[in-house]
Amino acid sequence: MPPLPCSIHDHLELACIAAAELRIELRDGSAITATPITTETRSNKTEWLKCKNGEEVPLDQIKAFEPTAQTSLFARVEAP
Repeated sequence: MPPLPCSIHDHLELACIAAAELRIELRDGSAITATPITTETRSNKTEWLKCKNGEEVPLDQIKAFEPTAQTSLFARVEAP
């Protein structure tokens, strides 16, 4: 899969900075709720979202995400 567009990556970084809990929908149909802490590019060039609970999500598997609480940061964001 191609990498996420920069605008979507920027929203994830904003969620990390704000410590905003997200509901993250994955391409396989599953969903998780987690607070992201950073994004990471690994030596094999894959990009990951690292979460406070220890969970790690490959960015190319994210279908959509939204804050669990009402916020002015952003609303629902969908990946292409």
